[in-house]
Amino acid sequence: MAIEPRDESKVGLRCTENGPTGIVAVSQPKLKAAPSTILPLLPQTTSRRLRSTRTSPALPRPIPLTPQSVAIVAPRELVFQMLTSFKRGRISGDNAESTRLISEEGNVKIVEFHTKSGRFTYRTVERVTLFPPERIEFEHLEGPLTFSEEAFTLTETPDGSTILTHTGSFIWKPIPILGWLAGVLYVRPIYHRVIRDHFAAIKPAAEARAKRSHVFSRPVEN
Repeated sequence: MAIEPRDESKVGLRCTENGPTGIVAVSQPKLKAAPSTILPLLPQTTSRRLRSTRTSPALPRPIPLTPQSVAIVAPRELVFQMLTSFKRGRISGDNAESTRLISEEGNVKIVEFHTKSGRFTYRTVERVTLFPPERIEFEHLEGPLTFSEEAFTLTETPDGSTILTHTGSFIWKPIPILGWLAGVLYVRPIYHRVIRDHFAAIKPAAEARAKRSHVFSRPVEN
C-alpha cells in the first residue's frame, strides 16, 4: 500500500468488512513456496533496495496492522482466484483499486497497484507470492513506504464458506519518534480503511459469482 499522498499515486490491494461477526484471526502455519528467481527480473536498484531493507539494522521495528477478517459464502478456491486475477485489472464492484501484472514466474508475481483512499490515489509495486488456495503474501518493492509485508489467509469452513483474513506490518519512514507517530496516527488508519473497503467489495462479488458458478460448488447456506 502506499502512504504518502501523491495526487496520481496509489497503493496495493486489500479488502474487508468492519470486523466479521465473531470471527477471530488465527495464526497460520508458514507455507513453503516453490523456488523462484523472479527477483533478478526486477530493476537492479529495486533488487538492491529490497535486500538492504530486509537486513538493515537501522530500521525501526515495523508497526503491526490489526488483523481483519470477513466471512464469505463462497468456496475458498473461487475467492482465491478472484483475489489473484491481476491481469483483469480490478475486482467487479471495486472502484477503489486497480492492478497491472508486470511480470511473473510460477507462483511469484510482480504487480503494480493503484489504490484510492479519500482524495488521494496511491501507487505501489509489490512482489506477490501465491500459496494456492490458502495464502497470498505481499512484499512492498516501490512506493511511499520504507517497508511493508502483508498476507491474506483463506480458511475453509465446514459448510464450504471462506474466512478471509488480512494481516501485516509496515514502516512509513525511518525517522525517530516522528516516523513511528505518523505511522500509527496517519498511515495505519488509512491501511485499515483500504482493507475494509476491499473486503466490502470482494464479499458481494464472490458470493454473487458463487451463486451462478458451474465450476465451483456452492456452500450450504443456513
